[in-house]
Amino acid sequence: NVDGQAPSETLQVQREARYQLGQAERVPALKALGLFERALALDANDAGALAGLASTYLLLSSTTIRRPLPVDEAVQPATGAAQRALPIDSRQGEAYAVLGRLKMTYDWNWTAAEADLARAVALAPESVEAHLGHGLFLSAVGRHCEALAALTRACALDPTGRETHERLGLAWWMAGDGES
Repeated sequence: NVDGQAPSETLQVQREARYQLGQAERVPALKALGLFERALALDANDAGALAGLASTYLLLSSTTIRRPLPVDEAVQPATGAAQRALPIDSRQGEAYAVLGRLKMTYDWNWTAAEADLARAVALAPESVEAHLGHGLFLSAVGRHCEALAALTRACALDPTGRETHERLGLAWWMAGDGES
């Protein structure tokens, strides 16, 4: 901490939750869920904890980790947490990234998804989640060169993240031979 004081309990809990979430695995994601809920019990108006909770629910609905929660049990709490974060901090890029991915993946609302994901990148240019979500969207709509750039940026921000590298590999495959 810059002022010499120990980090607050809320920040310590969130740090551990983000570490668990970053594993992009089933059991750590479930641990992250409990940790973000604990952080919110300490401070119900922490926009970062709400955005983290939203990201966790999004991951828990993913087939990437064998979908520990059914979609209908994960999408509503993910949406709710992200929407609760934005009035607290309207510059919460992670919340916009989650909303964009939900709109793309489950609502198929491409226009709204693109707007939220572009906003996420603009608000949080150092966010892996923002670039990852934007890259996934761009790849899904066939804008391969832009997708590869966004996903390459996500990998640069998270050089050891398995999911970012897997998604970049998939985007290269989807782009086909001869396109870069």
